[in-house]
Amino acid sequence: EFDLVVYGDTEGNVDSNAARTIAKAAGDAPVVLFDAQDDPLDQWAKMNEYVGGGLRMYFKREMLACWDYGGHTVPMPFAYADQRIPASLKASRNTPLFWAGHRMFGLRRLYLDHIEARFGLDLARIFTQEEYTAALADSRVGLNIFGFGFDTVRYLEIPAHGAMLLAERLPIHVPHNFVDGESAVFFDDLPELEEKLAYWLERPDEAAAIAARGHEHLK
Repeated sequence: EFDLVVYGDTEGNVDSNAARTIAKAAGDAPVVLFDAQDDPLDQWAKMNEYVGGGLRMYFKREMLACWDYGGHTVPMPFAYADQRIPASLKASRNTPLFWAGHRMFGLRRLYLDHIEARFGLDLARIFTQEEYTAALADSRVGLNIFGFGFDTVRYLEIPAHGAMLLAERLPIHVPHNFVDGESAVFFDDLPELEEKLAYWLERPDEAAAIAARGHEHLK
């Protein structure tokens, strides 16, 4: 009765016997693996054994660009729902930089503490959902930094709301990605973040042009 079975339990919450029962019950319907975890580990061989073999394709969220996962693997990073993209954008924006989130993982604490001190910013605010949306819509530049994984929803959310995406360069495959200097701006380390943030905060009109191209590219 099904055309496709998507198996997404790479953490093994369903025991192997039950997983094999599911895969066997699929019959002629292809069974594919979806890995939404925060890590870039290649789970293909492990999960094939776990479900008793027969997996046809591997959809991988954190698919490193520098690693060969095999021809059966395709990238599936985060997306952004069409209905969450604003129908119209603010013509003028009063907030220089948007950031919201915890500082627990990656280099977030190092980056954020430094640029707060360097630029006199306070990026520790806690938002309600309505305040979050309003703050993002009023910001000229939005900052994206790795968390526990490389991929983040904010990578898409920032251009969706019309701010210029200033992002730590993702080492994973992102189909139809933004172009550095055209539809987004990327950085690789703290000195480059500081340099580019200083540059673009002083050039709001140029930042707005990149933001507009990023918004159109996302759509």
